[in-house]
Amino acid sequence: MRSPQLLWLKAHVLAKKIARVSQALAKHEISRYPSFLETFEQRYAASVGRRYGLSFCNGTSAIEAALFAANVQPGDEVIVPSCTFHASIDPILNAGALPVFADVETTSLTIDPVEVAKKLTHKTKAIIAVHVWGIPADITRLRQVLVGKSVALIEDVSHAHGARYDGRPCGAWGEFGVFSLQGSKAIAAGEGGIVVTDSWESYIRMSAWGHFDRHSQHFATIGLEDFVATGVGYKRRMAPLGALLADVDLDHLDTYNQIKQKNVEILDQALASIDGIEIVQTAETAERGGFYQGYPIRVVHPGVTAEAALAVLTQAGIQASAYPFVLHHQLPVLTDLVFRQALMAQQSPPQPVASPACLPVTETLKTHLILLAPRYLLELDCNLLTKLKSVLAGISTQATSSRPQTLKKPVSV
Repeated sequence: MRSPQLLWLKAHVLAKKIARVSQALAKHEISRYPSFLETFEQRYAASVGRRYGLSFCNGTSAIEAALFAANVQPGDEVIVPSCTFHASIDPILNAGALPVFADVETTSLTIDPVEVAKKLTHKTKAIIAVHVWGIPADITRLRQVLVGKSVALIEDVSHAHGARYDGRPCGAWGEFGVFSLQGSKAIAAGEGGIVVTDSWESYIRMSAWGHFDRHSQHFATIGLEDFVATGVGYKRRMAPLGALLADVDLDHLDTYNQIKQKNVEILDQALASIDGIEIVQTAETAERGGFYQGYPIRVVHPGVTAEAALAVLTQAGIQASAYPFVLHHQLPVLTDLVFRQALMAQQSPPQPVASPACLPVTETLKTHLILLAPRYLLELDCNLLTKLKSVLAGISTQATSSRPQTLKKPVSV
């Protein structure tokens, strides 16, 4: 059941978006760089505690721009989790570099600093730390791993708008904080992305990469004077009307995150004691935000798969979904550059070389993770909570005597 306050908030946000877009349309401010676009970029950067913000047409391009600014070259390596959407990985390949996959922690489901340390080589140029499902990665330990190394830390905060770590926003810790602003995110431009950084040189390099000549008067100061007329050649700028939509969401991000965080705490308390169900354990100084794709739990009771548990939840009328990603570290198109390049050139590819990556935690998530629907983080009530607890407890109880395929449909509560 939707509360009157939530209904009012959604209506208020919608009305603001319609009004702002209507004003821009009336002035035909629909392309290039109207003043409100830069205002949004500056506001967003300030909200994360960074000096500069630069918008892009999507989060994928934003990561590509950050990699360009970090001087990632063909032959370099970039460490990244496999437990993420492939748009965190594709930009590495687009830069000609090789993604090196690191496993995630069992507790937080975010990239494991211990595994990152094992993957570092003289070829490592950057690490992409994904704050998956709104859960902050362990930034302190990641930064410790990188002490004394010329390796850029890129935070992918696409799932975690407004999340915080040790009192500071996620996106404020690495050399770059990258955010998708796609329509399903907590801050939504329809399609869009933004990078925040404290480095003036990186800011201008990213602009030269994706904004043609927007800041061409500064190109010579960073050795790009030959690109003054054209930029590097990519046009990846955000549609201004999308910036207006995202700007309104930024106004109300904290309010929505507070509602979601309260419901996450209720779910944590209610589900933590259920046998065979594991909830996420974040770092002590971490505060979730954005909460993209919902509330993750792991089904760890022997003999019960997420698929079987999901079927029971669905039968009970509880909205949930399975692990949403493929096992990227097992895909030859992401791990074997020769195989990938042959396919892209429409040539007969050689037999792909098996990836050496072994990521047991990530592989377990594929068969044991469930995401409770995002709507429950906004619309959780006592009846739903009671029903959810009953169904999950029933799954664990039945598991001792039933095969996953024969788990019984629960009695409606």
